[in-house]
Amino acid sequence: MNERFEFDLVHRLEPPEERERDDVWFERFSLGDDEWAQLLEAVLLPIDPSFTAEKLRTGKASEIFVGPLEGFDLTPIECWDVVDRSEEVLYQLWLFDPSHGVLLEAGSTNEVGRVDWNVFRAHAEKLELHSEHELCQALRHGQVKVRAKHPQSDLCEIRF
Repeated sequence: MNERFEFDLVHRLEPPEERERDDVWFERFSLGDDEWAQLLEAVLLPIDPSFTAEKLRTGKASEIFVGPLEGFDLTPIECWDVVDRSEEVLYQLWLFDPSHGVLLEAGSTNEVGRVDWNVFRAHAEKLELHSEHELCQALRHGQVKVRAKHPQSDLCEIRF
């Protein structure tokens, strides 16, 4: 299989201005229900297992991003769709806390890979659509176009 993926930037959550850190963080962004679930379950909870959906919906950035999540809101957070040649979304890639991220099956919180310190590692036992090698090769192909179109994105620095 010679799969080739492309990345489509769906959301880029910019850091708040200092004065905005006292606003409810959730209200600054227009994410869908699936995306909020992914952000909570696949991004925030692995960092701080005590984090709750209630905190996410009602908390001020200055109050909820403390402890293990200290400063989490101070760097951009990106959500990318990973699409195949037929433009079907196969995965979603969340990038956060520069040099970290998580690759999920499309529309779910099922983690199939993780980025730590800009190095991607697939969870081979969880892959159903591709082998680890095929997945990384296809992701590298898509990354080439991202480098040209979004050179400031954290995605440009990941080693797949």
